[in-house]
Amino acid sequence: MKAMCNSFRRPRLIFKRLFSDLMREGREPGSDKFSLPLFFRKTVRKHFSLLLYFLICLVAFICFCGEYSFGANLLFIVFCVGCWTCTAPWERRIAASSLVLLTILDNHFNLHYRKVFHEIGNQALVALQITDRDEVISYLRGLFTSEVILYAVLLAALASLFFVRMPERICRSRYARIIPLAIFIFGISYNIILPYKGFVTEWREKGALLQKRANFSFHAEDKRPGIPQHIFFVIGETHRHDHMDLLTTERFAPVLHRLKSEGNLLTLDDIITCYQTTYFSVSSLLTRRETDDQKRFFSEKGLIDLYKEAGYHTIFITYYQASLENDIYNITLRAADEHINYRNYGNSRLDRLMLPVCRKISRDHADEKLLVVIKMIGAHFYYQDRHTCETMLYLPAFAPQSDVKNYDISMKEKIRNSYKNAVLESSVCLNGIAEIVSSSQTPAMMFFISDHGATNYDDGKNPFIGDAPENFHIPCFFYFNDGFMKLLPESEYANLKHNADAPVTNSYIFDTVVSLSGIHYPSRRPAMDLTSPSFIAPKERHVWLWNSRVPYDTLGK
Repeated sequence: MKAMCNSFRRPRLIFKRLFSDLMREGREPGSDKFSLPLFFRKTVRKHFSLLLYFLICLVAFICFCGEYSFGANLLFIVFCVGCWTCTAPWERRIAASSLVLLTILDNHFNLHYRKVFHEIGNQALVALQITDRDEVISYLRGLFTSEVILYAVLLAALASLFFVRMPERICRSRYARIIPLAIFIFGISYNIILPYKGFVTEWREKGALLQKRANFSFHAEDKRPGIPQHIFFVIGETHRHDHMDLLTTERFAPVLHRLKSEGNLLTLDDIITCYQTTYFSVSSLLTRRETDDQKRFFSEKGLIDLYKEAGYHTIFITYYQASLENDIYNITLRAADEHINYRNYGNSRLDRLMLPVCRKISRDHADEKLLVVIKMIGAHFYYQDRHTCETMLYLPAFAPQSDVKNYDISMKEKIRNSYKNAVLESSVCLNGIAEIVSSSQTPAMMFFISDHGATNYDDGKNPFIGDAPENFHIPCFFYFNDGFMKLLPESEYANLKHNADAPVTNSYIFDTVVSLSGIHYPSRRPAMDLTSPSFIAPKERHVWLWNSRVPYDTLGK
């Protein structure tokens, strides 16, 4: 009992000593009279950095109190308490540094995505996997000015904390050592270690998976040997299904408009992606990985490898440089015989710059079997960067390349109109590819599908990635020129047309496109092939909301 009483008495003694030290600052030498002005002068001069940091934390707390969640506010309070004891010893400084950086990251994700605290690790990992230089620049433009200033001041105050020392008696207290270390361990474990546990485990398995992938073969067989044909596999970016009509307007996409009016554009109207991000969506299109698999590495090769086995020349066209990372996304795309970055031909924000490249490829490989995988920049944020004055049809909207540093819900009308204009710009590129396929003397097929959609504040809180159904419901269509239609078995086309309205996910595309190309491989999945009589629609479709998997039909309810 005595030991228990002492344990409760110790914190009280620490604060009593601290209070006595502070009171001593306000007394004249040789006098017991307390002077408030003297106290402030001596305290501010002696502990200026620490007081400054407390003031900053208090202002930050007040600023974010009405807009941020309890988790973010609690983190600020905990940091304010912890930094009082984070003085000279190195472990306390590490605790302070870690907490302020986690606080900044947490507040940023909360402000922009309304995601807080425990999801930091997963969000940062996904962001690192799917961004390139242009996307990073666009993203940084969206930071609020006040947010940047606040974070800069927090970091500056953190630096000043390294020069602050508390009274020696407090520094020697074991409580002054245990408290910041406990906060540090909790913050690191909850925000970093736990979310990354699966990531680290996966990296340990990386070697075995990559070796298994290297030895993998589809044993693909071309059922149309000696017959040249071109497959244009076009992957959009941030295109929504409810804006499908904007991709086939007579003004900007006359070829697609004609094909649609003639009934030659076969659309899949109830297809969704299972992911909110490009990284996982494209991976599920170009490999046979199951949608519940979130690992970065996969033991099978991808669509491009399969076509190469069948004797195709493969080309990958996109707006970013190929990465040397051996994860599922990059290693699948690097398998192509040629990698063309159309950013080298002009302004990378416009997809129409790839059209001369596509025309040249079609001419140069007229007598070959050719697979061209295209990854568009599409309507990727910021929307005003993805259209020109020519396609600025919907108003009011942001002017092309206007320097709008952030989106908020008060701009909803302009955001949505700018998005529509960006989709119109995408239709110019898609129309050009359709024209190449239509005029080609070589049997050719064009397939288009978006990686994911966009929220555009349909959920009332997110401009880009969100939990609205429109973020997953995507446009998708097939077009076959006359030469290709002659090669396509009537039963396969009839099955495809019959199953066009079936509720499916983008995982069904792999086997469907391979069958349409006349390629057979022993482990094909007829149940996931829209051209097969054995096709079976999924009983339930699930989608990923960052790190949780939910039924698609529950979104927006």
